[in-house]
Amino acid sequence: MILAEEKRIRVAIVGPYPLDPSKTTGGIQAVIQNLVKGLKKFVDIHIITIDYDRDMDPIIEPDITLHYLPSSKGLNRLSLYYPERKWIRNTLRQINPDLVHVHGTDVYGYAVRNVRYPVLLTVHGILSQEGKIDEPSLGFWVRQFNKVKYSFNTFFERNTLKAVKHIVVISPYVEEMIRSYTSARMYHIDNPVDEVFFQLKDKTVPNRLLFVGMIRTRKGILNLLKAVHLIQKNIPDIQLNIVGKVFEPEYYKLLQDYIEDNNLGANVIFKGRISDKELYREFEECVAVILPSIEESSPMVVEQAMAAGKPVVATRVGGIPFLVEDRKSGILVEYGDISGLAEVIASVLRNPEVAREMGRRGQEIATTRFELSAIVDKTKKVYQEVIFNSNA
Repeated sequence: MILAEEKRIRVAIVGPYPLDPSKTTGGIQAVIQNLVKGLKKFVDIHIITIDYDRDMDPIIEPDITLHYLPSSKGLNRLSLYYPERKWIRNTLRQINPDLVHVHGTDVYGYAVRNVRYPVLLTVHGILSQEGKIDEPSLGFWVRQFNKVKYSFNTFFERNTLKAVKHIVVISPYVEEMIRSYTSARMYHIDNPVDEVFFQLKDKTVPNRLLFVGMIRTRKGILNLLKAVHLIQKNIPDIQLNIVGKVFEPEYYKLLQDYIEDNNLGANVIFKGRISDKELYREFEECVAVILPSIEESSPMVVEQAMAAGKPVVATRVGGIPFLVEDRKSGILVEYGDISGLAEVIASVLRNPEVAREMGRRGQEIATTRFELSAIVDKTKKVYQEVIFNSNA
């Protein structure tokens, strides 16, 4: 079915969204922001998001309507985030959308699982897999708290997957992991990458590496620091820039302690949460982007690196092998192989022409898979199909 061109459908997009559009935090925010940029030309967009940071005032963007709620504090997980869920559902009733596009199987997905509107769910991560991750170096009570936290996330995930009828899967890995938990119809759509990344210049600084992501156990940053320590003995001026919000303070302290204990202060720089403009510069200046994660579905940073023409060194986990052509657009290593990770990174730093060639191949792949216009076209068609099937 093709919806009449003169009728603009009203879509409520529910999920993490940056209140300041120039400061995107995390891959899901980037995905939604990119989608909105393309979709708002064709549909009326309402964003429904929870402000967990409470550290910035919203900046109103043209052509979208933003609804946001500061998160409740205290024992909000014990109530399964009831205030947030109630607010989301009340806001949907006020908007009365033709379609709800929810991003994530956490509280957002759980909140809209049984609403009376057509719902399309994009699954960005496998929360039950993330809940299995453990870092022995963290304290006992921190580890216990993490287990409890992810038990709630797994509950949200299972119930959300059971209820929804239409799911966007961003990687074959995601479909494989959720297939037994849902009878929903699945649509394969890659994450869109902002056009800016395809236009970045090559301003490579020798021996400069880049990590982008939340500072949390799942990202495997401690192993990356250990690899840098090994490389530093032969490449003294190696520099790793780490960009991202501190999501787990205890893990961040563990990283800081390792840097101090091994005299890596001149080699590892934490940039924190930076503006998008600063992020573009980091991509332009790095030799390679490194992602040593324990678990990933379809990481946005890998797609951004490919679009920017930078090679990726990453672990062979989750959906990463569906993005990176090993030894062609990047190099994959086994998680936990610190010496192997160090050897591969050192090789990339020592062979800049090989690195550039892998970057060129990555950009070719990104052009065919991640360009915004193509992803928006696919998403619009899925919107039409979901609405038609719901009204049939």
